[in-house]
Amino acid sequence: MGLLQQTLAANKLIDPNIARDNRVTPAIAHVNAGIMGHGVDPLESIESFQKTYATITWVYAGVSAIQDNIAKLPIRIYDRPATEDDRIEITDNPKFKLFEKPNPFSSRYLFWATVVGSLELTGELFVNLVRGNENQPPQAMIPLRSDRISIVPDPKEYIGGYVYKIGGIEIPFQPWEIFHVAYYNPIDDYRGQSPLQAGRNAQILELHSVNWAKDFFKSGTRAAGMLTIDGKIDQEQFKRLEKQFSEKYIGRQKTMILEQGMDFTQTSVAPKDADFSGLRDMNKAEILAVLGVPPLMVMDLSDSSVLQNTEIQRKLFWEETLIPKMTMFMDEYNTELLPLFGVDGAVAEFDTSGVEALQENRKEKWKRYFEGFTRGAITPDEIRQDVFGKDPIGGATMTSTYLSMNVLPIGEDTSASERAVQLIERKSLKQKKVRDQQWRAFIARVVPIEREFVLVLVKLFRELEEEVLRNWNSQKDFAGLVKKYNQKPDFGFEALFNTEEWAKKFKDAGLPFLSEAVRTGGASVLADLVSDQVFDMTNPFVTETIRTRLDFFGTKVIGTTQKDIVKAIAAGLKENETIEQIAKRLERSFDLAEKLRAPRIARTEVTSGFNAGNVNGMQQSGVVDTHSWLTSRDADVRDPGHTKTSGGENLDGFSVRLGENFPTHREYSGSTSEFPSDFNERCTTIPDRKESA
Repeated sequence: MGLLQQTLAANKLIDPNIARDNRVTPAIAHVNAGIMGHGVDPLESIESFQKTYATITWVYAGVSAIQDNIAKLPIRIYDRPATEDDRIEITDNPKFKLFEKPNPFSSRYLFWATVVGSLELTGELFVNLVRGNENQPPQAMIPLRSDRISIVPDPKEYIGGYVYKIGGIEIPFQPWEIFHVAYYNPIDDYRGQSPLQAGRNAQILELHSVNWAKDFFKSGTRAAGMLTIDGKIDQEQFKRLEKQFSEKYIGRQKTMILEQGMDFTQTSVAPKDADFSGLRDMNKAEILAVLGVPPLMVMDLSDSSVLQNTEIQRKLFWEETLIPKMTMFMDEYNTELLPLFGVDGAVAEFDTSGVEALQENRKEKWKRYFEGFTRGAITPDEIRQDVFGKDPIGGATMTSTYLSMNVLPIGEDTSASERAVQLIERKSLKQKKVRDQQWRAFIARVVPIEREFVLVLVKLFRELEEEVLRNWNSQKDFAGLVKKYNQKPDFGFEALFNTEEWAKKFKDAGLPFLSEAVRTGGASVLADLVSDQVFDMTNPFVTETIRTRLDFFGTKVIGTTQKDIVKAIAAGLKENETIEQIAKRLERSFDLAEKLRAPRIARTEVTSGFNAGNVNGMQQSGVVDTHSWLTSRDADVRDPGHTKTSGGENLDGFSVRLGENFPTHREYSGSTSEFPSDFNERCTTIPDRKESA
């Protein structure tokens, strides 16, 4: 047997001897179904391809790149609704805990690396679903080696079962105990084809070339050749010469000295003449090609151009190789496996949101979306989802498109002075449609902050409620309290909570939201003015506004809460109620605080902060002299009569110089007349054209 044959036989990388009687189709499955032990065995080359993972560098590197990049991805499971936009993530559902820990023997990562590796090396994967019967969900998922599995055909069900063979032992499995995924195979109805099958010849050449190189260096890098002698010699002379030559010259670091009449003719090919390096490069390229792995992904930096196309190679690897593989696998996953866990409509997918190669350059993406928004092509919700990865808020405000009506560019000079702004005339500002659009833009900026603030306020009110009820229910002298009330109804009650402590808690909770509202107001008006200027949060006006507003906010919220508590207790005492009955009144009071007061508080404080930042942003820009009042356009505010001047004139469109007061009534202490900042108010102001010098 020659060297090539020995290499191929040793690695079993030979053309598969396909037993045609074992390669059944559904149409003739019934022929073999009744023959005991006669199943569809794996191709003989499957085990060989598994071994190449340990013997051929580029097989290992390529398959590992696919394994590692897929295995590291989280899996998200969603409740598939009528529309994909409304789907809800249910990954944390206890029924799906198996997807985080598939079995007691391996982690989620190792499980996926195993099944993906099997799919690439053998063209198929088999997972044992450990379950009591076909009506129970799996309790564990254990990967099985493809080369040990035989498929039992069935004339009706297509597959009648599986047989796992190891060490002469055959273990049968029912169809419902095995999850089987296979790549397309044009010559087999049951077994998948490994991508490596298409690169079999390259692997044979790679093994052959490596073994040849090993032998070459083992022989001391001596070339093989033929020794010729002048004249004839008999058999005895030949044997004696052969022995002498072998003892003296064969081996490493031995110099051959030929006597007169002898001649050495080289019969082997030198490495440089065989283009050994070029052959291995060709093998590498072919192996990586059938796997769909670019050079960069296996750290092959031999070609300097690789480093010049890193982003393209990574993107191609994901889009052209991994995504199609993941899509194929997840189709099988969602169709055959996920329904077994008893959640109707559930669908799983790999979460690629953290894959840098698939993310558009964030700066460019934000720029493109911002331009689209200012041109009325993109909605705020689309920006939240696509740019920031946040859930949509919904509603007409967040799903509408807007036109930037604050500015009209003039000329084409982009110098700093002329690029800053040219604001539109007040006449056009008074147009209802324009002002409606401007107000919707304002709402789109404050509502997200309000929503998050409401959640925090509700949580605080619930914690305060627990403390108040706990203290109330532990009342030791309720009879004495009743007696005091009967003697003097307005005698006053001791606080059921530490007012200073809770005022601080509310102030601390409000700080990030008020600060964000101020920053958003200032930054957005500067952006509307087409300015590159960054809003200065260290401005004395900004810091003082936040400090004083927080002090007022904490004191006001706790003061109102204390009054509501006293009112509830007094009403209960007046009706001669028990401790338990009055506790119910307190619960209702806090229920109103959570449902009504929390949204109003958030709206009031966020609007106040935004408008403070808005006005200060105009001042910091240096391009605005006056600003105009923009009245709320929704019913989610206080009495519309509040939007009138002291003289009865409509405030909407009323303009004053920056720093001057608007002629409006003020009922909310701690606010300012320089900008809208009243209770439950959603008015704002917009900049006017700066007067010419």
